[in-house]
Amino acid sequence: MWKLGSERIVGNPSPIGAFTASLAIARRLCRVVYHSSNIAGIEFMGTMSGWLGADSVNLLATTKRRVFARLSIPVGNSLQTAGIVAACFALRAARSAHSTTMAVIAMLVAWVLLYFSSHAIAHWLVGRIVGIRFLFYTVGGTGNPGGWPPGLRWIFEHLPFLGVQTEKLSMQNTSPGARALMWSAGVTSSAIIPTLGVLWAWLCGVPGSRLFLLFALFWAFGTLASNWTSRSGDYSKARRAFGHS
Repeated sequence: MWKLGSERIVGNPSPIGAFTASLAIARRLCRVVYHSSNIAGIEFMGTMSGWLGADSVNLLATTKRRVFARLSIPVGNSLQTAGIVAACFALRAARSAHSTTMAVIAMLVAWVLLYFSSHAIAHWLVGRIVGIRFLFYTVGGTGNPGGWPPGLRWIFEHLPFLGVQTEKLSMQNTSPGARALMWSAGVTSSAIIPTLGVLWAWLCGVPGSRLFLLFALFWAFGTLASNWTSRSGDYSKARRAFGHS
């Protein structure tokens, strides 16, 4: 048995217990980070234009992305880390599930958490490695609406995806290859990491994982293909870093 604050988690939990534990960990981490951060956790778009100043690029005008809120870098990183940790617990719950239905639900939760939690932080991690600095995270719809058909486009424009805002000077001081790596990291990560999670479930013999893996592979391929052909996608931005359209 181990303890997280006032919440105790007993070894060898049931699938529901393990899934509940993963959500408890994510909730507790988010709460701690939010209250301990010295940087404002969330500021809504009403204050964003004044914060950026007249010389900064208008995010909505350039990306046509619906932005709902802004997070500091520490808060955004902690939220995504909490999501990835919660996904690992959900996969553990899927492995110990006694029914195919429960296993598929747990795998779906893990896949969604990994899909939402691995994109922006990959931009940040690779960007920091190559010398790019970042100002804040944004919470809003997809930055690549053109990559989705009309029905899904509306849904993805209203889902709470995380994006990350680069610092203009550091972008100017890095090489085209470094900028291309940073841009490519996000969509590549959000396609590969959730699929790897489902692959692990399949290798562990989780009930229903074979069909779910086929779905995950199909989704990953569609994500990469649509992003590659979209003019607003990460791969298009990577190509433009080298001066190509």
